[in-house]
Amino acid sequence: IQQSSITAEVGKSIQLQCEVSGYNINDHHIHWVRKSPGEETFVWLAAFKTGQTTYISNSFKDRVTPSTSGSTALLKIDKLVKSDTGVYYCARSTQQGSFSQVMCKT
Repeated sequence: IQQSSITAEVGKSIQLQCEVSGYNINDHHIHWVRKSPGEETFVWLAAFKTGQTTYISNSFKDRVTPSTSGSTALLKIDKLVKSDTGVYYCARSTQQGSFSQVMCKT
């Protein structure tokens, strides 16, 4: 379960949340991907598993921080840019989670 829509200003930070159920979040890598408006492909941002190496796409290395809190996966995005606009998905292994839509205001 994630927030359905977030609107934020360019240059600001946001934190996406994805609550999971049916499994222990700490036992799995949680992946974050984005689908931008008008694009047909997904962009992979990061993967996180508690106590293990965090993987972040080079394109987002200085701006995204994945983490967990209880049964919730979190993704903090700093220094928002207009191209951050899109629908963000969290996923465990090959199972897709729900989504959040992020719109950046200039």
